[in-house]
Amino acid sequence: MVYDVVKSARIGGRAALLFFIVSVAGCVTLPSADRPEPERETQKQRIVVSILRPPAQITPFVNKAVTDEIETLKKSPYSVEKWLAAAERFSPLMKGVLRAHGVPEDLIYVAILESGFDPTVVSVKGAGGPWQFIPATAGGFGMEMDEWVDERRDYEKSTIVAARYFSSLYSSFSNWELALAGYNCGGGSVNAAIKACGSVNLWEMGTMGRLSFQARGYVPRVLALILIMKEPEKYGFARPTGVVPFTYDKVYVPGGLPLWFFARFLGTTEKTMAALNPELIRGVTPPGANDYELKIPTGKKPLFLEKFAEAYERYGDDLIRQGEIKKRPPR
Repeated sequence: MVYDVVKSARIGGRAALLFFIVSVAGCVTLPSADRPEPERETQKQRIVVSILRPPAQITPFVNKAVTDEIETLKKSPYSVEKWLAAAERFSPLMKGVLRAHGVPEDLIYVAILESGFDPTVVSVKGAGGPWQFIPATAGGFGMEMDEWVDERRDYEKSTIVAARYFSSLYSSFSNWELALAGYNCGGGSVNAAIKACGSVNLWEMGTMGRLSFQARGYVPRVLALILIMKEPEKYGFARPTGVVPFTYDKVYVPGGLPLWFFARFLGTTEKTMAALNPELIRGVTPPGANDYELKIPTGKKPLFLEKFAEAYERYGDDLIRQGEIKKRPPR
């Protein structure tokens, strides 16, 4: 849609460009503004319900396995302090998503354990993104993954999928400790362990060796991390200050445009744009997309409305041609 309007604007002159800017103003809103009505209503209902009902919580069971993990983490102060700062940066966004989907906010610390909030981390099994989804799991939840985009790396979209996945696991086990184990080793493995030992007590399964070795250590580690992150001073860590939250505005743009193009007229850097859009593997909006949802620095929407049509008018034909980037604009 945006690309077609821009092409019309290029033919019709200033009047058409003005029409384009008004059109863009209608689409530079949160994604829900352009979604079908039923989906918007479902999202509204989810938010209302999440506000009215008591928040889901994880109450860590403190035993020797958990206290041992706490002591281990205390021996790595640099890592813990780095995670504390990262949590301060990403908590406003990610906790909000988890809360809206009715799962405990403390699940955010799973992402710390999985990736340290680094969206570019890829495991030996091909798991990627902050929540470390393998391709099969991500694909099963409808995440887009191709040569241009990997939505596992998108902080917001991947957290939505994590919330849905945890909600599914909790529906199966009615227990957050078992849900955490299922996240690590799969719900099928947890079910097999329950059947083998005749108990739904995670700690009995671990003692009997019915869970995988990795899963037996995973849950205590997550619970230890939750305790430290919620009360760092209690465990000898300073709570970070002055951390800037990870926020952004969203706009809709044509495919095939490089991030440096937006950085130039928005008065920011290509590095900043890449940090806001880590899902763009090649630093380019996917060629062929009509309305790609791009994240820009908070407060830059007015500048986007003012400058995008002008910038596209000047360089659009050179930037988008059969999905290939032709040249950078002169400095």
